[in-house]
Amino acid sequence: MLKTSVLLLCDPPKLNPCVASLEAGGYAVEGLSNPMLVAGALRQQAHEVLLLDVDLPGMGPETIVQALRRYDCLGKTRIVLLSGAARPDATELI
Repeated sequence: MLKTSVLLLCDPPKLNPCVASLEAGGYAVEGLSNPMLVAGALRQQAHEVLLLDVDLPGMGPETIVQALRRYDCLGKTRIVLLSGAARPDATELI
């Protein structure tokens, strides 16, 4: 059975525990904490899902998604926004 390929972008303190949890759940996970590396990762491997931390320091999710669209890196990758806090504006971010 093929594992769903996930690219996870979140801040460093959460990265390793999140990767471990997803892998334990049966997902193939590539974890990144630097948003500048996401486009390259998507070009190297077609991930099915991009899990994007909306509270990532330094760059907002709307900036990241706009850049990925501008450089045509997403392909069929689905984007899921993650947050540890309630965000009523989450659907407006992208």
